[in-house]
Amino acid sequence: MRTNNLYQVISDKRSLPFNVSGTGTILTHGQAVIGTGTLFTTEMPAGSWLVDLSTDELAYVYRVDSDTVAFLRQAFTADISIAETPQIIHRKIS
Repeated sequence: MRTNNLYQVISDKRSLPFNVSGTGTILTHGQAVIGTGTLFTTEMPAGSWLVDLSTDELAYVYRVDSDTVAFLRQAFTADISIAETPQIIHRKIS
């Protein structure tokens, strides 16, 4: 039997798979995500997950209309009302 002894200790607020910071800043209003200076079409395509580190929530991105407008399947429990850098878990491409 073989075992894998490789591991990494996560001591900050990242998720598995790891979230990455996107470009620009975002606000949410219900299911709508509004970006300023963002690149949603390349950095957060449909099928990705948006992470709200302040509430430890994930929301599935089901539609991206442009680099600055996207929509979540379900809204976060509280809107992101102060512009912050988007935290994204990219969709898995196989």
